[in-house]
Amino acid sequence: MERFKLDPRTKLILLFIMGTAIFSYMPPRIVGLYIFIAFGLLLLCKHYKRVLVYLIIYCLVEVIMFKGMVNLFTLLFPLFVYGRYLVLTTSIAEFSLALQKMKVPLGFQIIVLVMIRYFPTIKVTSKSIFNAMRLRGVHFSPVGFLRHPVKTVEYLYVPLVYSLIKTGDELTVAALTRGLGLYDTRTFLTEIGFRLSDVLMVLVYLGIMILGIFMKGGVL
Repeated sequence: MERFKLDPRTKLILLFIMGTAIFSYMPPRIVGLYIFIAFGLLLLCKHYKRVLVYLIIYCLVEVIMFKGMVNLFTLLFPLFVYGRYLVLTTSIAEFSLALQKMKVPLGFQIIVLVMIRYFPTIKVTSKSIFNAMRLRGVHFSPVGFLRHPVKTVEYLYVPLVYSLIKTGDELTVAALTRGLGLYDTRTFLTEIGFRLSDVLMVLVYLGIMILGIFMKGGVL
């Protein structure tokens, strides 16, 4: 049986619908439904550990934080979980093909694709910097910062900022080298297309938003 998979364009549409609904200050039950579906999508893609970690974080925030922070976290949490699903289950080639089919301007395509590739690269670089700090006896933590504030800034923030600038330049050059700067239609080995699951998911997300509008208006 083929793994549950959505078209990248559908994923972007769902993100837009959910973002519109959440920032329209829908009732908490509607936000909860979006969180539940985001967890379900991650489970369908077998990211069980991530779901467990996110659930623990959500429960801790609900218990520890004060009400204002909890409300803000609750609004942003479904977008964060769904964003992780979007990034983890969509390759760069699929994103690029989807943006091309959507007739997105070329300059915006380059910005989006470089940004998507940017964060995983920074994560790898940060791990290397942390390992180098440990070899020098400096640990990246609140306690480590209080004990060695100057060394922490010197060994962490300086190389990290340099890596951010250098990585951005390198990824931009790599994107242009692969032909993203060409205005001719590019060919892809990756194939994408809409299926019944895409239609159903869009209808579900729209249905939840409409339900939220009725609840907010006092109809339900």
